[in-house]
Amino acid sequence: MVELPWMILDQFSGSFLQRLADQNVVFRNAYFVHEVCGVKGASIHRLDNLPGAQSTLDEMLDHLDLHAINDENWFIDVGLEIGWQDHMVTWFADGHELLLQNVLNQSSHQAVGKLMKSKKFKTDHMALLKDCAGFRAEMTVRIRDSDHVNYICTYCTEKNVHYQRHPSLYRYRHADELQIPEKHKKIIDDLNTMSETLAECSGTQGTLQTGSARLEVRVPLRQAITANRFFNEHLLELTVVSIPAKTWWTFKYYRLTAVRMVLQSLLDVPGTLRTHPSSLVLGVATIWIMNGCYYRPGERFGSDHLSQACCQKALANPDDDAEDPNAEVKPSMYDRGMYFLSDIVVDDALGYRLPIQCEVDEEVLLLVYNRGSMLDIQSVFGMNVIRNSRRVNPERSNNR
Repeated sequence: MVELPWMILDQFSGSFLQRLADQNVVFRNAYFVHEVCGVKGASIHRLDNLPGAQSTLDEMLDHLDLHAINDENWFIDVGLEIGWQDHMVTWFADGHELLLQNVLNQSSHQAVGKLMKSKKFKTDHMALLKDCAGFRAEMTVRIRDSDHVNYICTYCTEKNVHYQRHPSLYRYRHADELQIPEKHKKIIDDLNTMSETLAECSGTQGTLQTGSARLEVRVPLRQAITANRFFNEHLLELTVVSIPAKTWWTFKYYRLTAVRMVLQSLLDVPGTLRTHPSSLVLGVATIWIMNGCYYRPGERFGSDHLSQACCQKALANPDDDAEDPNAEVKPSMYDRGMYFLSDIVVDDALGYRLPIQCEVDEEVLLLVYNRGSMLDIQSVFGMNVIRNSRRVNPERSNNR
């Protein structure tokens, strides 16, 4: 991708395409794919102000020659933001279907329900909470044809706090960083800085950081004015959640404090003991929870297996006896309001660890720690491992 100011695009494109054609005949019919950047939030207007919407759209597209393009091949993200003073406003997970039905008003309820059950629909839990969640949805061909919508995304602008500040500080963390004491300690130091930012967001410095629920719909350019314009008060009550901003930031502050306590405990344990499976799994689960405070839950290989193995369990059949050791259980995941670890055991030797019952496949552990074998993990954590060397032919003598 090459970023250029629009006023030189015409001059650049003509010269560049000519040079390509001179280099090789296969480039003679080359063309550009254009993306207009830096316009998010540049065309703000009230939902009920149609003239204002048209005026801001015209201003945003002023540098485009609309007669020279096919507007069916140009798409635009139309955003709708819902905010409330001194509050964090986000989306209610149980309202996703109503929200989709409102946007995709030309599609049947059955089509919307089918979309939500497909791989094209992804739920993004916010800070690992059950009720607070956005989603991403790619439309099926039938829905695109009937509603002229290509993509829908909902989220809370709360994430702007870490997206725009210190990207290296708020980067996605990996469990294999816990294998190196210096990197492990760096994560703890970063958690201290992140906690200071959360305290500032809660108003300790006089300014309370708020957030809005945002709904973005990607439509053909010619649909820009009519898209995402219908949102009544009844729908508002059923699809959004409002939390006092101070409460929200305090919750995240305590969440990170707990993460820091666990990581500090793991750091203090001698490396020879850190290779115990229940300690290794706790490290992975803690990093997963830390990332979940700022990013959508991980979708990488093994993350579902790991999060289900480490969470609290509930009876599969509520009528079963909870004391029955043979009763079938299932992972609670978010069913208790938010994601909770099964338990944390305080071990005299290992410090904090997960219960032995939280078993994770060795394949997953090796993947998340980026190692080829458990012996490699033990070696990295400082364990003296003597590998048994065996001759190919026991009868054969050494050459030297």
